[in-house]
Amino acid sequence: MLGAVIFDFDGVISDSERLHHKAAQDIFAGLGVDLTWERYFHDYIVYTDAECFEAVSRDFGLSLDSRKIADLINQKGNIFRRIAEIQNTIYEGVTELVELLKAGNIRMAICSGASLNDIETILAGTSLIGAFEVIVSADDVSRGKPEPEGYLLALKRLNDNGSNLSGNHCVVIEDTIGGIKAAKAAGMKCLAVANTYDANELEAHADMVVAGLGQLSIASLEGIL
Repeated sequence: MLGAVIFDFDGVISDSERLHHKAAQDIFAGLGVDLTWERYFHDYIVYTDAECFEAVSRDFGLSLDSRKIADLINQKGNIFRRIAEIQNTIYEGVTELVELLKAGNIRMAICSGASLNDIETILAGTSLIGAFEVIVSADDVSRGKPEPEGYLLALKRLNDNGSNLSGNHCVVIEDTIGGIKAAKAAGMKCLAVANTYDANELEAHADMVVAGLGQLSIASLEGIL
């Protein structure tokens, strides 16, 4: 029986991956690095900001120390929030699915590699505020996806009220292969939405692939279990 749906954020709820890239690109341009979308998509898209900046520093020979990386991440967050505040990035079908799950008393959580500030900036002023019982962000984990730490923490927090929800009662909604691997490693079923990768790339990894979330029902999500 379906106990909870855990959403990734960027690329699932919010069409914000390119906003993150634009903000990071602006920061690294000041350091002489041309961080193209193709390089970002191929190598860094699944990472938290800290993992991304550490990897770029290593890959481009920047030798940035932890203090400098923290400062650059803060600058990147400010750029991202300025862009996000003037754009509606919520994917079509997301609000309808959330309302459907709410009406069916299905618990909902977010598990994202984005910072909590970035998530709250995008959710602010939308009907999605308050819909998610738990939000696990990059601020909460030491290892991002494809490691399962975030999803295991989301499950733990869902059970903090004394419930006995297990991973095989949860369906994760993801958009990247790294995210799918994280969900699977946490013992959860995973539905992939083809917002970031082509459906044929996702099919080899996910339990189900859809073009958009508006076509989903509670019955179809239960069918994955």
